[in-house]
Amino acid sequence: MEMRSERIRYSGASLFITPYILPHRDRFANDAEYEAAGGPGGWNARQGFYVYRARRLLVPGSWLGLGGARAWTREESSRLARIEIDLPVDMDVDWRIDVRKSQARPPGSLRARLTAIAEHCREQAREVFVWRGLGSRPRQLG
Repeated sequence: MEMRSERIRYSGASLFITPYILPHRDRFANDAEYEAAGGPGGWNARQGFYVYRARRLLVPGSWLGLGGARAWTREESSRLARIEIDLPVDMDVDWRIDVRKSQARPPGSLRARLTAIAEHCREQAREVFVWRGLGSRPRQLG
């Protein structure tokens, strides 16, 4: 499920950030389809931000050191959370993209906004993980 995309202005350019919540295991036809959809390393290994540079994937799932005083780790409950960011090529220095183009670190001035987006995405992913989909939580009586 795609959530609302957000445009963030930074250093004279626009970054588009799009969070996604992947479907619950029960939404797949069988175990083989579910395992294949997890991709290389499985569902937990691929959660987090997917950082693209000019539409080329650099970081295939990472929380980018975000999460406050204690950086987020890969957790079972957030395994369905994915957030896409596509950077223009002139932001390599700002995002500390390494020579191999395999790591990225967001600039300090964007960390709070990216953390807020990721917190919301992780919260929604936990809802899907626990309740098998948004809006399908059992009603409480009383």
